[in-house]
Amino acid sequence: MAFPVSKCSAGSVTGIPKGSHSVSRRNIRRCRSPRPARTIPSRSRSQRVSGGADITGAPFDDRVRDLLLESIVSSGSDIVLLPVQDVFGWRDRINEPAKIDDVNWTFRLPWPIDRMDEVPEASERQRKLREWTDRYRPYQQTKNTKNNHEETKNDREGTKNHEALLIKESS
Repeated sequence: MAFPVSKCSAGSVTGIPKGSHSVSRRNIRRCRSPRPARTIPSRSRSQRVSGGADITGAPFDDRVRDLLLESIVSSGSDIVLLPVQDVFGWRDRINEPAKIDDVNWTFRLPWPIDRMDEVPEASERQRKLREWTDRYRPYQQTKNTKNNHEETKNDREGTKNHEALLIKESS
């Protein structure tokens, strides 16, 4: 079954990051402005994922973070890219636009990357993302595995054909 390509770009799930440039803040607010009534679906994806709960006015907490992330993973997009800050619900920024100093672009995880498996918070986030991926994206795992196998097979055959052609030409 073919699924339509879904392209979506969204701001951070945690809202407007701290220290945001005024233009960024204005653009994020503009994107959040209410759409005309004729285009608003009866229930948002987050309401469908949450069983009907409306999180529009809810304070941002772990439950809201997870509903938003699960909604993104369930979107049907071919690729889902999540900033690490959104996965954990952090408000930290990687950089501050238009600022040049020794601090900008120095964001670091609070633990070494090679020790993430030992950090309970990181392990829990990994399990949750895997759970959502298995629930909403199993067709892509099968499709990608099959396509990768076919591409590898075609690459091998192409290499053999190319080698045979080179041998034939050099004779």
